[in-house]
Amino acid sequence: MQKPLKIKVMTDHDLLAMACEQFLGKSVPEIKGVVLQTLEGHLRSILGTLTVEQIYQDRDKFAQLVREVAAPDVGRMGI
Repeated sequence: MQKPLKIKVMTDHDLLAMACEQFLGKSVPEIKGVVLQTLEGHLRSILGTLTVEQIYQDRDKFAQLVREVAAPDVGRMGI
């Protein structure tokens, strides 16, 4: 069973405006799809640079890389 995707829209005025522009009029599944596709793309690019051992042994570093790489794109969405 897949865990639900939780999305939080930023409350900063500029970021909120970006989120509204990006997602206004879209359904919840459409919003989740956009965010999920963005994160999956970054995840694939990171996985291509690491060995299985690196991913398994240092999960915190892997999670940090995902956050760092995805943050600019997700931030431009206001999320």
